[in-house]
Amino acid sequence: MTSSRMGSSFARAGQMLPPYDTRETLRALAGVLARYAPRTVIALGDSFHDRGGPDRLGADDRRTLAGLQAGRRWLWITGNHDRTLPDDIGGEVLDDLALGRLTLRHEPLGGALDEIAGHLHPAGKVRLRGRSVRRRCFVTDGRRCVMPAFGTNPNVMCYLDDIFVYLRARANDAVPRGRPQKREDKPEAVAKSESSCLGQRS
Repeated sequence: MTSSRMGSSFARAGQMLPPYDTRETLRALAGVLARYAPRTVIALGDSFHDRGGPDRLGADDRRTLAGLQAGRRWLWITGNHDRTLPDDIGGEVLDDLALGRLTLRHEPLGGALDEIAGHLHPAGKVRLRGRSVRRRCFVTDGRRCVMPAFGTNPNVMCYLDDIFVYLRARANDAVPRGRPQKREDKPEAVAKSESSCLGQRS
């Protein structure tokens, strides 16, 4: 799984969103683990909203996470939002994981590599008869696979258009790996739409 983004910092930043995203993510994860009963779980980075995310987990969420980890190997791959994780979070913490020719990491690299990564939060959009549906999806070129985000954090879902512009530009080698240093200001209508999606008032 990737980008579960637990321990949201929205409330700390003054955005009064209900603190249920972590609980819903853990509930969804529990369902997946119950269905497939894996012996190993590998989290491909951005498992927490930021470095302080683990400290913001409530006692109930901590106990739930510990219960999910019990009896299986649990590997945390670090991401750009959670470069470091505390020792008491459970499991093992790695920068990436090599399994033969295949590498599991948070941010996909350029070039012909056999890898599974996260970071980009791909989604697909289907339009039919004037209506459209957008859902998370896997993206692959046969050698690399980018996984969809697992969490429910609106800070991801409200910026899907930006993410896909970046993904297409990366695929065409129009921009280098990493965060672009410069960008144009967004039109006012786009900024208002994003604010509305995030539940912010003008």
